[in-house]
Parts: sequence; structure tokens; C-alpha cells
Amino acid sequence: MRINGENIDDVRVMKNILRSLDSKFNHVMIAIEESKEPEVLTVEELIRSLQVYEQNIKEKKEAEEISLTRTSFTNKVEYEKQC
Repeated sequence: MRINGENIDDVRVMKNILRSLDSKFNHVMIAIEESKEPEVLTVEELIRSLQVYEQNIKEKKEAEEISLTRTSFTNKVEYEKQC
């Protein structure tokens, strides 16, 4: 929007960013809207908050995958011991 030379305030930019987010960010979007006043929050802070949330999601998913792999391996080893 700013590329086209339009003079748009940060609040409007942040609302557009929040509106365009994937549904996995819904509860984060609501929390940000409720906990931080748009006039105080900068676009950079908003983006940083969203990046931190996304990184946390990735780390949690990786940890779950590792746990499932370990569980599967343990179950396989125990099954082979029984045979």
C-alpha cells in the first residue's frame, strides 16, 4: 500500500495485516487486538509477535514429531523382544 505512494497510518496497516492472517493465527490476532492498543503497537512489534508465535508453533510440532518417532521406535523394539 505504501509502495503505491499512499500515506497510510500504522494502525490501518496493522489491521490489514491481522485481517490477512491464516486461521491458525486467529487466537493470536484476538489476543494482540485485546492486549495492545493499536496506537501504541508498531508494525514492527506486530510482525515480531507473529514471527515468535509462528516459531513456537514450528518448535512444538517438531517436538511432537520427535516424541512420536521415539514412541514408535520404542513400541517396535518392545514388540520385537516379545517375538
